[in-house]
Amino acid sequence: MDVRTPSEYRNGHIEGSVNFPLDRIMKITDAIGDKDTPIFVYCHSGARSAQATTLLNRMGYKNVRNIGGIVNYKEKVVN
Repeated sequence: MDVRTPSEYRNGHIEGSVNFPLDRIMKITDAIGDKDTPIFVYCHSGARSAQATTLLNRMGYKNVRNIGGIVNYKEKVVN
């Protein structure tokens, strides 16, 4: 899950990721109802993904992992 803004996402993202901006994270239950679903969260540098991970955990999601920032991602990104 990419928690950056839609414009940041359009400029390059990890293939297969879903854009769910941090400011909309409370609506995640509309998209992911099963709180056992594995969720891998990233942003630009890791700060927003850390916030999102904390919020998701507080919301009861049990399988959330912050994978940090895309600036440290070594694989190909797609637009």
